[in-house]
Amino acid sequence: IVWKLGFYYNTRIAFAVHGYDQRVFFAAIFTNWIALVACATIAAAATRALIPTGGETWPLLGGALCFFDFFAQQGVLAGMSEGVSWLLVAIGFLGWVRRSLQVVAIILCLSIIQRETIPIVFGALSLFMLRVPQESRRFHVNVLAISVVAFLAYIGMRLAYSPLPGNEQQLSPTSFLYLLSHWNRLATREGAFQVFLSQNLLICLGGITALTVLAGPGAPARPRSAIDPTTVALLLTAFVLTAVGIGTLSQSNNIGRVLSILTPITAPLLAKGLFRLFPPQTEPPSRSNKTQSTI
Repeated sequence: IVWKLGFYYNTRIAFAVHGYDQRVFFAAIFTNWIALVACATIAAAATRALIPTGGETWPLLGGALCFFDFFAQQGVLAGMSEGVSWLLVAIGFLGWVRRSLQVVAIILCLSIIQRETIPIVFGALSLFMLRVPQESRRFHVNVLAISVVAFLAYIGMRLAYSPLPGNEQQLSPTSFLYLLSHWNRLATREGAFQVFLSQNLLICLGGITALTVLAGPGAPARPRSAIDPTTVALLLTAFVLTAVGIGTLSQSNNIGRVLSILTPITAPLLAKGLFRLFPPQTEPPSRSNKTQSTI
């Protein structure tokens, strides 16, 4: 649509390969930028839903963190379709937080033709949430079931209509197990940077979770009881996506890009983790307790 409407800024760029229409390239980048801004806005709404008493600061932080992901510039503001994928995940997570099965189901249906990892994300999230006794258990069972159906529909589409020459091994269980068992091929400097150290928001979220666990009895966040089950489910989902990436992709930077699709979920949860670890103080500290934290 952007290409057809004629939005274009004509300038010399480094990416000028014969056979590529620069107008299409610009349209892709512009579309991804719009999608990234919309993704950050929806991530702010999800943060507000997670922290209803946090005021305006925490939603602003949750949305802004989407721009600080290391892959935002490398993978999103590029000629691919990551921006739209991030936007779908952001909308789906907002529906997931609000327990709107209709919203999540629509996103999972769209993911069949947009990004095959989206059903894995929401299916794994709801699967790991089943271990937590709560009223929304039925919701998570439904999300898991729809995710499985959406993923199987994608596999059927790949087998029937989109063979993707050169990537047939992605649908081979034997190839998947072989690549997964040879995960040590990523034990290089490039693999460490492009797969693991590139996940700056996930690393920060893991650190905040560890601080919550190690918090002393006098700290704002109590050990164990203050651990957010959604955060734990997300961290476990990250391990699932890592295994999927290792088993289906050969280039380490692509595995990091697969993990970065969690950004619209990681950003609100990171803001929530900071809020829980350093809750705002409503009353000034008393003179008899000068050592009380004022954060």
